[in-house]
Amino acid sequence: MTAKTAVSRIVYPYAEALIAIGQETNTIDCINKDVNIISLLLKDSKEFKDFLLNPLISNTDKKNLVKNILNEQISDNFLRFLLVLFDRNRIIYLESILQVYLELSYDRLSIKVAEVFSASALSSEQQKTLVDKLRDMTGAKQVKLVLKIDKELIGGFTIQLGSRFIDKSIKGQLNQMANCLSSSSI
Repeated sequence: MTAKTAVSRIVYPYAEALIAIGQETNTIDCINKDVNIISLLLKDSKEFKDFLLNPLISNTDKKNLVKNILNEQISDNFLRFLLVLFDRNRIIYLESILQVYLELSYDRLSIKVAEVFSASALSSEQQKTLVDKLRDMTGAKQVKLVLKIDKELIGGFTIQLGSRFIDKSIKGQLNQMANCLSSSSI
């Protein structure tokens, strides 16, 4: 069994359990908000992430800190879920669990996430047009854009939408022309 498979066997049941909690208590939207809060905290605070993953700090101390810091910011259901991860020594998988949870949650809600890399920032009108086109293309009820700047694209953009990759960049067009020219000269 590969390491990735082993992680998946741990991560998916926890993510699915969190979905089940949300469905049973009719709090999916609230849990989605909590997941986004924690994801942002892990992304923005290296100290918090290092604290959670530090094996020299007891789970009791970690649980107390999480309760004190996050008690007012997240729901009781989600807090209890985090505490279970501590109790079962699964907190090291938290980011993966949250990522899989969002994928499963968005899939159930017919929400697609498109990672958009552009040479420069997209205007709000461009974003709206892109969302409309992607919604039509995928049949999703909603499309969320994750916008990133990639100066190497020269101009245009690329989109990663699940397993689908769309390249509308100048760099991609130049590479395509170069490939056509090199294959036609053979």
